[in-house]
Amino acid sequence: MEAKITLNFFLSVYLRNYFIPTTVIILVINSLSKWYPKIINFENSFFRYGCLLVALYILYSTFKISSHAVYSVNFSKRLSDLKRANDGEVMLLSIYNDYNNFIEENKLRLDIYKSFSPIPIVVFSLGILIKWDFNKLSVYFENILNFKLELNSIIGGVILLLGIWYIISYRKCWAYHRNLLRRYGEVKTAYESLKIKEK
Repeated sequence: MEAKITLNFFLSVYLRNYFIPTTVIILVINSLSKWYPKIINFENSFFRYGCLLVALYILYSTFKISSHAVYSVNFSKRLSDLKRANDGEVMLLSIYNDYNNFIEENKLRLDIYKSFSPIPIVVFSLGILIKWDFNKLSVYFENILNFKLELNSIIGGVILLLGIWYIISYRKCWAYHRNLLRRYGEVKTAYESLKIKEK
């Protein structure tokens, strides 16, 4: 019988991985709301949508971690079933080769991320920002957000967003690579133990 994501398991994954970050976010929002009451309040639709996006991201990430954990349990069970099957050696060899290819592809992706450090991204974004008409951009943001943004706020916001995007993307790619290596090791162990049994 395959393992499934239960509510208790989902809550335990949330508490282990996202309870502290959620608490920190709430505390930061609470302290910032005293300094910027016009921006950080639930009457501001952008703030509401921002909070909703953060909550959805946390739920989605918790679900992804839970599904990876359940998949790992089911994957281990599947490997042990394949070791007992008649064509188990052929199937294990196929999975072994697939994971070897996945690891090589993801290594290339990690190398691309490593070659893009945040410094060239910042320089590139600054080059684009300098070409924009900041008076028009400031008026545009003032009309949308009901408060005036200065040049340093716009540049700082763009640099911060690009930095956050880079860190999140690199972290996800590294986590995927780590999972691939772990599953590759499991498949390799299962395949080699089957070969030893046959001898």
